Amino acid sequence: MFCNECTISLRIKKLEILLQRLPYNHPVHPEVVAEYKSRMAGYRGEKSLLFYLNMLPDEKYYIFHGIRLLCKGYYFQMDYLILCSAFVLVLEVKNISGELKFEKDFNQTTCKKKGTRKESGTPSYKQGFKRRSLKAGCSIIIALQYLSIIL
Repeated sequence: MFCNECTISLRIKKLEILLQRLPYNHPVHPEVVAEYKSRMAGYRGEKSLLFYLNMLPDEKYYIFHGIRLLCKGYYFQMDYLILCSAFVLVLEVKNISGELKFEKDFNQTTCKKKGTRKESGTPSYKQGFKRRSLKAGCSIIIALQYLSIIL
């Protein structure tokens, strides 16, 4: 059962309005466009997962989208949190285009696209913080699993 819908975030809505009002030749226009495209790609990735999540039986699973929790003064967000009687599953969705290279030794992901190169932490490295935070906040979790989905 979906406990909340997958909707466009307030941040994306604000960026859309800003792009409508911001002159094309404004110095920050390219940065706003880049952030908007990145966030929309993430939203489309999360939305594409709905087809598969709808196949789960409603009476067994509780599905939450975009949950943001506070733990020890820090907020963290999960794309999907799936609860059932046997386990808790956190799904992290990444909608990335380009050539990906995972460097496990350095906990780093490199994405090459159109001649540019962008480096970021690996999904598993980022999940470590979320896993520790979620376990610290919930003492009754039976089994906690994380899954990164790269589209």
